[in-house]
Amino acid sequence: MKKLNVITFVTNDYLDILKHFWLATLPEEVEDPTIKCVNVSGYHRHNPDKAKRLEVLRTDFICRQIKANFGENLMMIDADVAFAAPFVED
Repeated sequence: MKKLNVITFVTNDYLDILKHFWLATLPEEVEDPTIKCVNVSGYHRHNPDKAKRLEVLRTDFICRQIKANFGENLMMIDADVAFAAPFVED
């Protein structure tokens, strides 16, 4: 079994994708990954003040997680959708 800590930034729409699809694509040796999500639904990229605040919060969160998980497997996802493997048979 491999321990995996996953850090991600999501909106409400992508939280369901993460929970119901992405987790199923992790390799079998990863059991019960620790997932820490920052819900960024209230921040809008087209609002410069909110976007700046989001980037500060994001950077601070990443730094704290690197320190807290130093020496362990840590995956940071900052993408709309990123699958580790196919989730349906061809």
